[in-house]
Amino acid sequence: MNVKKDYSLEWKSLNKEKIIKILVEEHDFSMERVKSTVEKLLKEKQEKQQKGLNDFF
Repeated sequence: MNVKKDYSLEWKSLNKEKIIKILVEEHDFSMERVKSTVEKLLKEKQEKQQKGLNDFF
């Protein structure tokens, strides 16, 4: 397997519409359950911002 040494990681915010489209329209997940889970993820993301090292000690 080829391994690239020149890459970069990008963390973007959740795209609610795209998640719903993929899970509900393409994979037949329940719209209600997907929406509630995405809302929970967004809420947790707001509550948990990246912490400094001092928060762990």
